[in-house]
Amino acid sequence: MSPEPTKEDAPFLWVEYGLTFHVSRDELAENMRASRRRRFGAIFWSRVLLAICILALASLPLFAHSWYDPACCGGNDCAPIPSITVTAGTDGWHVRLGPGDHPMVTRGVVDAVVPYDEALPSQDGAFHACVRDQSSPSNVMADPIICLYVPDLGSS
Repeated sequence: MSPEPTKEDAPFLWVEYGLTFHVSRDELAENMRASRRRRFGAIFWSRVLLAICILALASLPLFAHSWYDPACCGGNDCAPIPSITVTAGTDGWHVRLGPGDHPMVTRGVVDAVVPYDEALPSQDGAFHACVRDQSSPSNVMADPIICLYVPDLGSS
């Protein structure tokens, strides 16, 4: 059995996890390389995990309302709307959207009536509207609401 190294045999001190070790130059170099590898591995995998989380969160809007009918939704024109902007009338659903109620309504007010038989069922219990871009001159005279999704309000 070899004797324990003395301070003269191992002139370098290595401190790890609160413990102090007397080590030789070769052992110190190897410990530092191993420490760098552990640190690189931890940093590398934490960055990979962060990138995966960012990508997952960024893709949420793609799947959030994947149930919109493709005939209604062109990508950005469908969005949830406040329930207070929709009222039931004798001729259908009356929708009044102002700026901030829907991403496509940026100025002015959109007033529309959607007949009851043209409304589609909402799959998340909220009102949603697909609205034409009113800034385009070709859409100014068209019906502003492409589709209206209505939650199940129960039968009365």
